Parts: sequence; structure tokens; C-alpha cells
Amino acid sequence: MLEACLSSLFVSVEQYFSALWELAQKTGINKRTLDGYLAKNGNEPTVGNAVKIAQVLGVSVEYLTTGKESDFSGENISQEMILFHKYRNFIRKIESLPEDTNNCLNFLVDKLAR
Repeated sequence: MLEACLSSLFVSVEQYFSALWELAQKTGINKRTLDGYLAKNGNEPTVGNAVKIAQVLGVSVEYLTTGKESDFSGENISQEMILFHKYRNFIRKIESLPEDTNNCLNFLVDKLAR
């Protein structure tokens, strides 16, 4: 499945090797290790490496390993987690404020978001 993800990102052999090198740099995974994942009957990535690869490629680990997205009908969980990680310190700071200040900020954000 990793091969399918990568192949959708480039069309020529030169682009393939360039993309593989870039993926190695962005994930911190050795290029030979990535080559091993892509080889016919190759190795499966560790969970940690699968997460790194999926993050760089902008897909879920589920999609990376199965080629299918979850049938979960609610919000896209991975997008929600990305937002949470991005704003978690901000959320913690807001939560630590007095309730009246917190309510004021919520009101202002609601008004600004319209």
C-alpha cells in the first residue's frame, strides 16, 4: 500500500527516487529501510514508522496499510487529533482562566468566527 501512496505522487523513475529520498528525509527513516518496505514481498513498517510515513504523506495509517479509510461516519478523527495537538497548549491556558474570562473569550471567538 505504501507503494500505491507513493506512486500516486509521481510518474517517472526519477520522480520516484526523488520522492523516496524526500520521504526518507522528512520521516527520518533510512532510505534502505523504505526500499525494503517497497520491495516485492518486502518488510512491513513498524507502527512508529507507519505513523511517520502516514503523517508525511497526509494519509491515515489505516489508509497506508489497507488502502481504505475507516467507515466511521463521524468527524474525521485524524483531522480532529491534528487540531487538538496544534492547539492543546492554547486550550489548556484558556481552561485555566477564571470562568467569567473564559466565557468572555468564548463570546469573542463566536463573534469573530461569524
